[in-house]
Amino acid sequence: MKHIKIGFLGLGKMGKIRYQTFDQMEKCITHAVYEYDNNITTPEKLKRKKSAEKLITSKDVDAVVISVPNYLIK
Repeated sequence: MKHIKIGFLGLGKMGKIRYQTFDQMEKCITHAVYEYDNNITTPEKLKRKKSAEKLITSKDVDAVVISVPNYLIK
């Protein structure tokens, strides 16, 4: 069975809910995150990326879940 490696853009309230959901899925591996707020704690199993661009272009992530406030989406 092939696993999908998931990255998360934003780990606030909705990002954490989505992380917990994907973390429970059998075919998903929660792998990386970019969160601009350094005060938000990242789960140890997630590799923290230095920018959104680095997360999105990363070769070790198959899909990115976007969980940022609407006003940040351009």
